[in-house]
Amino acid sequence: MNDAGPRDRARRPRSEAGDVGVLVGDHHAVFRSALREVIATLPRFHLLAEASSGLEAVASAEAVAPDVVLLDVRLPDIGGIQAARRIKAQRPHAVVLLLSIDDVSAIPSGERECGAAALVRKQDFGPAVLRGLWALHGHVEAGDGPSRASAGTASCSGASGGSSRTSSA
Repeated sequence: MNDAGPRDRARRPRSEAGDVGVLVGDHHAVFRSALREVIATLPRFHLLAEASSGLEAVASAEAVAPDVVLLDVRLPDIGGIQAARRIKAQRPHAVVLLLSIDDVSAIPSGERECGAAALVRKQDFGPAVLRGLWALHGHVEAGDGPSRASAGTASCSGASGGSSRTSSA
């Protein structure tokens, strides 16, 4: 970790209204790299910053104001679920996606109420999931910014096995 603050790795500035800025939070460098590759395949999606802990993800979200936040459930220090709660408190319109190697049933039900749009198994994540999540929670039509609909608290419960499920309040 850099003492100067979060590791901002801006690839391109968001110069157009339809650009989608993404923050990645995962303690495994290899998986952060895979997430960077997924983001790079999607037009208008741009990596804004990376974090390797929950606290770093919260600080990065405050610093770079992402539209989408991808968080590992098992981040060091406060964890991805608590980081999601804090990020949603400071940026209610951010679309947060929790990623886990485990099935959702391994996460205590009380911990699933965190404001995230979805919980997806890491092995199921890819460009279609990210694009679909943004289409469902981030905007109504191409080029639109985040909608007010994404501001509500969402439950991560319900995702299981090889599928992902989003739910919103």
